[in-house]
Amino acid sequence: EPELLGDGWLQTLHRHDAGRVARIWGDAVTVGANYEAEFRIQRHDGAYRWFLSRGRPIRDEGFVRILRWVGVASDIEDLKRIELALQSERDRARGYLQVASVILLVLDRRGRIETINRRAGEILGYSDESQLIGRDWFALALPPEARVRAHDAFSGLIADKVDTPVVGDQPILCRDGTQRLIAWRHTVLRDESGRIVGSLSSGEDVTEARRAEALLARDKAELERLVEERTGQL
Repeated sequence: EPELLGDGWLQTLHRHDAGRVARIWGDAVTVGANYEAEFRIQRHDGAYRWFLSRGRPIRDEGFVRILRWVGVASDIEDLKRIELALQSERDRARGYLQVASVILLVLDRRGRIETINRRAGEILGYSDESQLIGRDWFALALPPEARVRAHDAFSGLIADKVDTPVVGDQPILCRDGTQRLIAWRHTVLRDESGRIVGSLSSGEDVTEARRAEALLARDKAELERLVEERTGQL
């Protein structure tokens, strides 16, 4: 829509989010860095939904001038509802957990599984995810080479030493020995006094998507090489 071009999309944000998101966007534009923000955006019917937006600048061949910005916004309304439900009523959240199409995982302060949904069990290769309750997540589902770094990151999260949410790709080790690449989003859970009691993570299996991206990047590099080679022959 024309009104959403340029900075027009900022006008559709919830008033409690607009200032914060405008600052994040402004800082990214100023320094030419990637940006990431969560916010509520108003739909055509007036209702608000939560989105996670990530974007990056596309530069010219000299990597100096920014030509345009590209980004993607993901609807995280369901995840936000789950977070709020988990903070106050764990039992009510279980219904959300089981119908979610992404991995949803709750760990206690020691990194042991408190709650895990059906989708997570399916990806890991367990027909009954309840058998995973109480298991050490890092020993169960992380490849040996990734365990120490992942546990250190979790410890920093639980110690409240990092800003949340924490996002990033990380592999998991399935029951049959294969690995899947998961795009994770981690946040903390607090009790009524504000003390961190665990973590809530959501994850999307991006194994095939990342493979496709790598193939596209390879083909693009090959095409650029051929063009450069042909240009040099002229």
